[in-house]
Amino acid sequence: MNPNIYVFIGTIAELIKLFPIIKKMEKSNISFKIIASNQNDILKSDLFSYIEKKEIIYISKGPSKQSVISVFFWFIKTLFSGYFKLKLELNKKDTSIFIIHGDTISTLIGGILGKILKSKIFHVEAGLRSFNFLRPFPEELNRFIVSFLSDVSFCPNEWAVNNLIKRKSVKINTYNNTLIESLLFAKTINIENELLKSIPEDFFICVIHRQENIYNKKLIIYLIKKITEFSQQKKCIFILHEPTKQVLKKYGLLNLLEGNKNILILGRLPYLLFTKILEKSDFIITDGGSNQEEAYYLGKTCLLLRKETERIEGLNENVIISKLKEDNINEFFNNIKNKKFQNNTKIKIEKYPSDIIIEYIKNVENTDPIYFHKK
Repeated sequence: MNPNIYVFIGTIAELIKLFPIIKKMEKSNISFKIIASNQNDILKSDLFSYIEKKEIIYISKGPSKQSVISVFFWFIKTLFSGYFKLKLELNKKDTSIFIIHGDTISTLIGGILGKILKSKIFHVEAGLRSFNFLRPFPEELNRFIVSFLSDVSFCPNEWAVNNLIKRKSVKINTYNNTLIESLLFAKTINIENELLKSIPEDFFICVIHRQENIYNKKLIIYLIKKITEFSQQKKCIFILHEPTKQVLKKYGLLNLLEGNKNILILGRLPYLLFTKILEKSDFIITDGGSNQEEAYYLGKTCLLLRKETERIEGLNENVIISKLKEDNINEFFNNIKNKKFQNNTKIKIEKYPSDIIIEYIKNVENTDPIYFHKK
């Protein structure tokens, strides 16, 4: 008896990294359904149009705001609504697998619901650690809790496997993050876009969106002034998230960006378009963990605006952790201005992570159903 597979997706970032697995399941004729928490509207992702099977179970409406309090109440509400909606769905089934990804609030919701509903939890991108529950928060805490809920942990490297050595889950090394496959897919897609034609030849990208950074008034003032100053030497594409925009308005900093002819302000971009722009850039300044991985795979110098990172991609190579210290950031800008940039692409792969995951799922499909026995 084959298990029923549910891919639990909360954010567009999760969709991007689960996309290769979904495509391989389609190719292998493995039946599955998507469960959407609506933390983000995944239908807005450009990658979603490339998914053939679009059967989605929605378990909630998304949070009305991105504040901590709003997200907390949405988390509780989604747990309850998800339980009753999925209980009806899973009661019709004999066995089930929940595939969850990463470290978001939705990851935690998926893990908890799957466990309550006696499903097996397959956690993709497991084992990452910053070893500090406050940075990044709540992601580090989410991963820690999910590590106890997971039955199978798909880890992107041996370091991540070793971080879960005390957990009971089956640990599978996929040797790379599934993100590498989404990047390879993006490379095959030709995009006719006026923005790509108009961007400068010599530029860097800046992304600042994490709450611990944008609500640190001293830090955000320093960063915006530093970026504005450096834009006189090299043009900047500033990816402006809505929470960041509101904070910059509050602190009177938005006009510094908007009034600067050397800074091009863009909203959050579709994944395929962002990938093309990142490929063309000289370097990236970011506080995003996925951006760190993307920069590594594309061979881009990356200044990471964090004190710690839960990922090892690019460390001691192309990724520089700022520790959020002004001296470190100043040193980066002083050294980078005379650097000649080369695209030292790191996309070299012997076996796709999604293939390793699909092989395991196929073997599970052929196991005795008692493996999934509901106690």
